[in-house]
Amino acid sequence: MNVRLATLDALSHATGDERVREGLIHSIRQEDSPVIQLALVDLVVSRRMERAIEPLRHLLEQPDLNMTVRNRVNEGLRLLS
Repeated sequence: MNVRLATLDALSHATGDERVREGLIHSIRQEDSPVIQLALVDLVVSRRMERAIEPLRHLLEQPDLNMTVRNRVNEGLRLLS
């Protein structure tokens, strides 16, 4: 997990690249670690990636989504909308 967090940190400095933004947004649907999900939500919201709205909504459809992640996603959607 530390490697994935370090990777996210490195990618956060490259969000000017469209491919990096798309990759981050795509990974929202695939990630299942709550720690990484929180980091992804924080990153896409801080970078105002409005194309992440739909994947974030999709994440909320998961019945077993961690409550902390669910709350952060709801807050992120509020900030992006």
